[in-house]
Amino acid sequence: MVVTDETLRLAEQLRAGIDRVLDAQTRDLVRAWATAWDEVAGDLNTALLGLATARDDGRVTRAMAMRSQRLQRSLAVIAAQLDTLAAEAGVRIVGDLDGVVDQAGSAQADIIASQLPRSDRDIVARWSQVSPEAITAIVERSTEQITSLSKPLAPEAYDAVRRELFRGVAAGSNPRDTARRMVQRAEGRFNGGLTRALVISRTETLDAHREAARVGQTTGANADILTGWLWSAKLDLRTCPACFGMHGRTFPVATPGPLGHQQCRCGRIPKTKSWADLGIDLDEPDDLTPDAEAAFAALTPEQQLQILGPRRFEAWLAGDYPMSTWSTRRSTDGWRDSYVVSAAPPARGGGRGVPSTGGSGSSGDNGAARGSEPPERPGRYDVGDSLTTHLVGDETRDVVQRAIDAIGSVHGVDQAMPNLPVVEFTEAPNNRGMQRLGSYSFEAVAQDRQGPADRYSRPVVMSVNLLDENKVATLIHELAHFLDHKGLGDDPERFASVVDQALNGWRAAIRNSAAVQTLQEMAIFDQTRGQWSIFEDDQGRQLVWNPNQAFVVYALDPRELFARSYAQWVALRSGDDQLLDGVMAGLVIPQPPEGTPWTLAADSRLPGHPSQWVAEDFEPIAAAFDELFASLGVLRTERP
Repeated sequence: MVVTDETLRLAEQLRAGIDRVLDAQTRDLVRAWATAWDEVAGDLNTALLGLATARDDGRVTRAMAMRSQRLQRSLAVIAAQLDTLAAEAGVRIVGDLDGVVDQAGSAQADIIASQLPRSDRDIVARWSQVSPEAITAIVERSTEQITSLSKPLAPEAYDAVRRELFRGVAAGSNPRDTARRMVQRAEGRFNGGLTRALVISRTETLDAHREAARVGQTTGANADILTGWLWSAKLDLRTCPACFGMHGRTFPVATPGPLGHQQCRCGRIPKTKSWADLGIDLDEPDDLTPDAEAAFAALTPEQQLQILGPRRFEAWLAGDYPMSTWSTRRSTDGWRDSYVVSAAPPARGGGRGVPSTGGSGSSGDNGAARGSEPPERPGRYDVGDSLTTHLVGDETRDVVQRAIDAIGSVHGVDQAMPNLPVVEFTEAPNNRGMQRLGSYSFEAVAQDRQGPADRYSRPVVMSVNLLDENKVATLIHELAHFLDHKGLGDDPERFASVVDQALNGWRAAIRNSAAVQTLQEMAIFDQTRGQWSIFEDDQGRQLVWNPNQAFVVYALDPRELFARSYAQWVALRSGDDQLLDGVMAGLVIPQPPEGTPWTLAADSRLPGHPSQWVAEDFEPIAAAFDELFASLGVLRTERP
């Protein structure tokens, strides 16, 4: 009962085959819908433009839309197009069923045989042994399901378009804007039918594919050879938590499945009985079924967050949401049961008392771990009190402790901060020498169109690259983002560096620094009219360096300016020369390669983006930080 390399290769070939079928269906359906909309959009726009020009304010009311004969004629054309599209969609999907069923069923014999010694593979039953009636039954059942699901496509999409247009009350700066916006809204409703058709296409075609695989696995002697079938997920970034959770589970061979959610890509791999049970007197090879836990653990924290979402990710980090609980079976009227993503457990006040890098007591209601008797020094709490390090190794745990010790020697905070787990990842420099060193991840607040674009709510995770040579400096940089987000300012959903008035002195010092003024010059530098730096190497060859505009925009972001300057201030005021060296390692990024002799041309500016500040340039910024934290009553170091 082993899955071999050959088994996985054949299963992947089968998956690729059905993907090609589905991709072709998608292209055809999208093309048909786009063509149909193009045929109706012109008349619809003309009708709406006529209504909009009837009023001085360019407004189209519900009553105007309902009375318009021209709009009614456009809607009649839309209804006819949708009827045709729905009928043709069903025909297009059904047309692939015979091939899909044959493809899946005929592949099972080879997949089963791949788990047996070559000398014993002749016991496997072939697809040709399946009765034609059984194959016809699969196609007929799928055809009936596709037809019944496709019928409501047209009326549902038509009703959505009609409601959108009769909603009216659209106003623009001119009638053309009004008409254009209403047409765009109607197109969205029209394409709602396409979205539903694509779901039907993928879901029902895949179900037919799986049912043919089940029939192939239960044909003739195969039912006696097999111990069951294995739920097999793709295990990539498109895989949902439910499929990660179901991957690797085994079911009796006659059980239908996988009962995946709509559009689920998972397949079933037959598993033979052990060679000993089959009377084969040979040593059985190791089972090579991919391990879902290991595959998920190999992802970066950002990728894990992308798959799980913030609440599930936090629960998983805390140990309250193991992979075995990620799926749940759900019954749906008019359709089969399916396994869907289960909800994360309710958040608990302080988690489960996981180890914390700061504080000595249990977690409080806000999730910050801290002692019962706060220390008698400025700042009731430490930034590091809320960090948890149960997911990292001893080396990273020591690095985290060094970072929060350095911060704690300089300042505290007057409020407990939310719980924040620390995780590790590994990423080498890319071919341009760039390397992601760490990150601070947070969840955005849902906003309506009028809301601000800089509101963020719960912090999720802080990550550190194990290959970073200056981990302590990087962690202080990321902790600066955390402090900026949740430890400073009056608005807990905004970064204080962006909007809070308490940081006005820091902003002024930053703006007046030579490093930032150089970055601002780089931001408006026109490379078509000259070069920023011209220099010569030791062989007399002239070299040119120009700013990277994308990096300059990133470097001038107030949140990044705060993090970089805060890290330098902590390193300076803590008196940790090694930490300061780590921070200043990024003084200029990038510059000519180390060890390469070069001479700057006359009147040419230095190459490289200034990322930190030389000592004299930083003095006013350091003084602004001193003033800020002293005004908050949390400064712990002597001001120069």
